[in-house]
Amino acid sequence: MNSSILALTGHSGSGKTTLAEKLIPLFLQQGYYPGYIKHSSHQHFFDQQGKDTARQFQAGAAFTLIGSEQSQMLHAKSPLSLDQLPLWPAWDLLLLEGWASLDHPRIHCLQQDEAPPQPKPGLLAIQCPSEAQAQAIN
Repeated sequence: MNSSILALTGHSGSGKTTLAEKLIPLFLQQGYYPGYIKHSSHQHFFDQQGKDTARQFQAGAAFTLIGSEQSQMLHAKSPLSLDQLPLWPAWDLLLLEGWASLDHPRIHCLQQDEAPPQPKPGLLAIQCPSEAQAQAIN
């Protein structure tokens, strides 16, 4: 059953990935089955040049999916819409890393010496790398 989405936002190097790594085991301990999607502004190549799925993608396939008994990886030409996620494996809590433009509850991660964002709907918490930043917010 797909239900909750939590975004982790902030600039590169602000600790979003580290926070997600710490949250996922905590959610698992609480009985949740979390999913994770990372937004990237860079193009990524998910397959090795010359291998079957890379060749089919280069030939014009709309998407390729490579899978084994342990895991699968999807490579698609069009961006994945969150509306398409029910087609994916069951999850009940989705962590989005990045995706600051989407309107979901979020934890914002600050870089060292970065000013906190203005309070706005959906901002649940701010992760601060220094005690001074945390005190300035309170």
